[in-house]
Order: sequence, then structure tokens, then C-alpha cells
Amino acid sequence: MPISSTKAELSLLPRLGSWGPWLATLVRLGLAVVFIWAAVPKIANPDAAVISIRAYRLLSEPAVHTVAWGLPFVELALAALLLAGVGTRPDAIAAGVLLAVYVVAIASAWARGLRIDCGCFSAGGDNPSVTGGRYAGEILCDLALLAVAGMLAWRPASRLALLLQNGQDPAQAANAALCAGDASPGGFWELHDALFAQQEPEGAGRWTAQFLVGFGHQQGIGGQSYDRCVTNGTYLGLVDQITQQAQQRGIDATPTVFINGQLQQDSRVITSPAAFEAAVARAARTSQPPAPSGARLPEPSHPRRAV
Repeated sequence: MPISSTKAELSLLPRLGSWGPWLATLVRLGLAVVFIWAAVPKIANPDAAVISIRAYRLLSEPAVHTVAWGLPFVELALAALLLAGVGTRPDAIAAGVLLAVYVVAIASAWARGLRIDCGCFSAGGDNPSVTGGRYAGEILCDLALLAVAGMLAWRPASRLALLLQNGQDPAQAANAALCAGDASPGGFWELHDALFAQQEPEGAGRWTAQFLVGFGHQQGIGGQSYDRCVTNGTYLGLVDQITQQAQQRGIDATPTVFINGQLQQDSRVITSPAAFEAAVARAARTSQPPAPSGARLPEPSHPRRAV
């Protein structure tokens, strides 16, 4: 895919833009608040928590006490991780699992004809006034939160996070390279090549924004605009969208070659110029290029390499 380092060309892509990570931040912090809200009343009144869990009539008495005393601290720990932005994707998956368990428990009580308060955010227990409509509302609420957690697990890159997410080093590096392209002519490829020469295992956590700012300066790329761009993660939303589009097309490695929209499985197309030219010639004889789909970058007016 040809890549331009100019901001004007990049702006032509349909994108989540800079608000994508901020949306993930709001979702992350919102889930944290929900789990704090759920945990604090149980910690403040453990006896009421025992009554709430016992009312579901699903666990033995020893297990009731274990869950009643342990669950709120699990919820609180999960909320703390979400607030800090540490391991957001596994946090979101864990939140989704808990919410799914809550949905199943409430649906089970409803199906068995029990009338209980769920004890989700306050003391629960038997309550004859509970109706099916209330159960339905609680289930819909948890399903909505489950969908939100799923969205966060899908796109965990967010702002105000204490640590990089596992596997986000490449996204941070790509963001820095695009920022370098804005900062100076040829800056994208200069930083691109320097970063490739310094590769570490994915998820090592080395490529923080602070590191990438200093690393750019070492390559002669700097200035306040570059520093702000890297620190603010200006292009993280764009990088995430391009990654999603690539995955949808079956791209899981580089280089990957498409000719007339067809993925080339023969490795010789990549390694041999003659094989590549032959594949292009075959495609030209057998089919017409398909109509463009998705976002494409315009051809730049300045020379550039292609990846």
C-alpha cells in the first residue's frame, strides 16, 4: 500500500480520527465508574452482600460467602486497572465475562420464578414486589454494558493510560512516523527505517511516547509540533483504522501483495521481480482492475517509496 507522509493526503482517508482513542477513554472510565459503584456498597456491607448472593439459590453456603466477600474486591481491582489504563483489552474482556455472568444469574432467577433484587448496586435479597419488567430492564442494562466492554476490547487504544497496551508498540511507532512526516520532508521514512533497525519483541513496552519523542530527536526530527503529535497520539485513530481494514482483507504480515484486488499467495511474487512482473501481466490479460473500495491515498506529487 503506498503511504504518503503529508497531512493533506492522510486527511482524505475516512477515519476515526483523533476522537477514536478519546471515545475509548470515555468508555474505559465509564466502565470503571460502574464497577466502583457496584463494589463499594458490597464492601461497606458484606452481610448484605451475602444475602444478595444467597438469594439466587445457585451456590452452596461456603461458596456464597466466598463469592460475596471476594466479588466486590474483584470489581474494585478491575475498576482500578481500567482507570489507570493498564492492560485495557484484557480488562475489557474480564469486564465482559463478569457482565455475562450477571446476565445469566439474573435470567436464571427470572426463569425459576424467584423474586429478588439483583444486588447489583445495593443490598439485594428476596423482594416480592420485583416483576418481570424489572428483570428485563436489569438484563438489558447489563447487555448494554457488555456491548460497551466488547467495543473497548476491540479497540482498546485510549488516552490518559498509565501504560502501553500489549501489542500497541507498533501503533505508537506508526503514529510517531506519521508525525515525523508532518515535521520534516522525508521524516516518515527516516524514522520508519530507524525504528525498524531498533525492533524489539511486540509488547515489550519500550516504544512509549516519551521514548519516541527522544528517539526522533536523535534522528534529527523534532520540534514542538512533532513532540505534541507523538505525545497526543494524533494518528493513533488512523493507524487503528488502517490495521482493522488490513485485517478484514486477510493481511497479517508484511509485505503482502494484492494485484487487481487478489491476494498473491505465491511467495515468489514478493521475492522475485520477474515473478511479480509475470503476475501483473497475467492479471492484465485476464481481468480488469476492480472499482476502488474503501479509502485510497492519492498519488503524491513528490517521490516516495511503497510498502
